[in-house]
Amino acid sequence: EKNDQYEKLQTKLQQRETTIKSLESKANANKEALSNWSEDKLKAEKETLKLPAKITELQTKLAEALKKGDQLKDSLTNERDKRIAEIEEQLSCKEHENKLLKDELTRQKDRAEATSCLPFGSSSDIETIRLPGVDPFLVPCDSKFAGNGWTVIQRRVDDSVSFDRNWEEYKNGFGDLRGNFWLGLEKLHLMTKLRPHELYIQLEDFNNETRYARYTNFTIGNEAQSYELISVGNYTGNAGDALDSGDRRGAAKNMKFSTPERDNDKSHMNCAAFYASGWWFNNCHACNLNGGYVNTRTDKDNPNGIEWRTWHLKPLKFVQMMIRP
Repeated sequence: EKNDQYEKLQTKLQQRETTIKSLESKANANKEALSNWSEDKLKAEKETLKLPAKITELQTKLAEALKKGDQLKDSLTNERDKRIAEIEEQLSCKEHENKLLKDELTRQKDRAEATSCLPFGSSSDIETIRLPGVDPFLVPCDSKFAGNGWTVIQRRVDDSVSFDRNWEEYKNGFGDLRGNFWLGLEKLHLMTKLRPHELYIQLEDFNNETRYARYTNFTIGNEAQSYELISVGNYTGNAGDALDSGDRRGAAKNMKFSTPERDNDKSHMNCAAFYASGWWFNNCHACNLNGGYVNTRTDKDNPNGIEWRTWHLKPLKFVQMMIRP
C-alpha cells in the first residue's frame, strides 16, 4: 500500500516536472519572442526616427528635380520661342522679299508696257515706251523740274540743231534726245489720244531767270486734222498763258500745225516760213518755242527767236516741253 502511494506520488511528481518544463519552455519561447519583438520595435523606432531626415532628403531631391524640370521647361520654352521668332523673322523677310520681287516684277512689267515716262519713276534718262500703232521708241524722261514721270517732248539748249524743218520731219521727230530735239507730232497725237496728259513748259532767259507754264489737258489731233492743238486745259504758272489767253490773235490753242511748206495759220503771210520753224501759228504767235536759236547778247536785232511773249519779248536761252499722264 505504501508502495502504491509512493508510485502515485512519483507519477504526480513527474507530471509536474513535465508541466514545469513545458511552462519553462513556453516561458523561454515567450521571452525569446519578447526579445525579438523588442529588437524589432527598437529597429522600427530607429527607422521611424530616420523617416523625417529621409522625407526631408526626398523633399530636397524632389525640389531639385522640380527645379531642374522647370529650368528645362524654361530652356525648352525659350528655345522654342527663339526658334519661332527666327522662323517668323525668316517668314517676314521672305514675305518682304516676295513683296519686293512682286513689286519689281510689276514695275518691270509696267516699264515693259510703258506708254509714258510715268512707270520709270525718278528716271531722268532715255527710256523706251510703246504706243499702239507704232514701233517702240525712245524718249527722254525728266524728274528735275516738276516731279517724277515727265516725258520730254521738246528741248532747246543751243543752236546746234536747226528747227527750220518740213512737215515730215516735224511729224516724225528730229534732233538729239539728250540735247536739242522735237519728239514728233504723230507720237504726241498717239500719246495724248491714249489718255489725258498735262503739259509743263520750263523757260529760261539769257539773264538766267526761269519761269514755267503748266496746263492740265494737252491734246493733239491726228494728221488729218493737221495735228491741231485741240486742248491745253487750265493754266497755272508764272510765265503767263501764251498758249491760250495771252494774245487771242496769237493763241496756239485750236490752231493747226504749220511748217514752212504747209501753211495752216490765219495770217495773210506764211508765219512758219517767216519765222523758219514749225508751230501752231495763229496770226502769227504769242509764243513760238521752235523759233531760231538767237543769242540776244550777239544777235540783238534778229526777231526770229524762241519766244514766250506773256513773259517778255526777248528770245529765250532754254526751253523744255514735257507731258505726263
